[in-house]
Amino acid sequence: MKLLFSILPIWLLAIGCANSEEKIAVPEPVKAKFASMYPKAENAKWEMEDGNYEVTFNEEKIETSVIMSVDGNIVQTEKDIDVALLPQPIHDYVMTQLGGKKISSVAKIMNSTGVVSYEAEIGETDYLFDAMGQFTGKEEEKDKD
Repeated sequence: MKLLFSILPIWLLAIGCANSEEKIAVPEPVKAKFASMYPKAENAKWEMEDGNYEVTFNEEKIETSVIMSVDGNIVQTEKDIDVALLPQPIHDYVMTQLGGKKISSVAKIMNSTGVVSYEAEIGETDYLFDAMGQFTGKEEEKDKD
């Protein structure tokens, strides 16, 4: 019984740490660039992605994600868009290749050089398309919130 009471606090601490969000230290150049580019951003949440800083936020009720390098340069932006704004070849692909399944969400992605691509979520898979709407690949979702 004494062993149980000595282990219990450690176990509770471990559960608390596992459930809490990890806080990261965002460098000042990154925070400053973000604040200047997105002054109306709300509910910003930062995390690390492949050595870069990713911030997810809402801007005018639109979910947006920006990946920035450690010196504050934009690596990629991703913004939710309406399904109707997708290029027609994406709609055609979903109809012919996926039996017309429902697209649950869509994001327009732009890399640091201005190249646009699209991500269409269908079920638990993200289908990727280039700017012209041509299929380029897919990614299974790793974790579902």
